[in-house]
Amino acid sequence: MLVTGLSSGDIRVGSGGGSSAALAAVSAGHDVRIIGSFSTRNSYDFVARTAIKRPEDLRGKKVGVTSIGGGSWMSAMLWLEQLGPEPQRDQITMLAVGDQTVQSQALR
Repeated sequence: MLVTGLSSGDIRVGSGGGSSAALAAVSAGHDVRIIGSFSTRNSYDFVARTAIKRPEDLRGKKVGVTSIGGGSWMSAMLWLEQLGPEPQRDQITMLAVGDQTVQSQALR
């Protein structure tokens, strides 16, 4: 919604939860700039069921994120890159399930 408001000119300045919305807007041809950031670190945690002990245990599993292309998706992709599994090769499916409350329910 923020990018839509910025693109239409209804909103002049906005604050978002990550750079993914700005990157998506730029890739769609919009003139959007990030002028500041409150953190340079990934502040998301990668939470898994107790049966998942090692990165290899993620093969064939589903990972819940808020939205594809959003901040939690980007963080999950960075975690996977750091841990070693590759979503396509290891058949790890990213599911857009909603906010943290819904993600917690889906994990259970």
